[in-house]
Amino acid sequence: MNKKSISYEFATHHVEKWVKGWSDHNLNAIMSSYAEELEFSSPKIRAILGENKNNTISSKRELSTYFSAGLERFPNLKFKIIDFTVSNNKVILEYSANLDGKSIVNVIEKFEFENELVKKSGAYYGVEQSTD
Repeated sequence: MNKKSISYEFATHHVEKWVKGWSDHNLNAIMSSYAEELEFSSPKIRAILGENKNNTISSKRELSTYFSAGLERFPNLKFKIIDFTVSNNKVILEYSANLDGKSIVNVIEKFEFENELVKKSGAYYGVEQSTD
């Protein structure tokens, strides 16, 4: 297990590539940052994948299914970086998610890296607000 510190440059590249992948709806670009075995948690998992799911995902395949469903549900989804910090092997990213051109939610996403791939991640959502 290699949990060495990541550089600010690596973190910047990850954040920019990840946000661009989402805004471009490029699932392959998004998924290229994740390890095969991982832990991802979000209060949105059950809403997107159904009541039989808990709010944690443990494989890249399952995460890809979840992200794909989210992209289908929000075809106009765009992310915008607000800020991020780096500490050891972690990146904390704050971004705004424009869901449909009518509402925006601020999100905090925590990424923990192992061998330069995301091994653990969690998403934390603010209140959805109208763009009007």
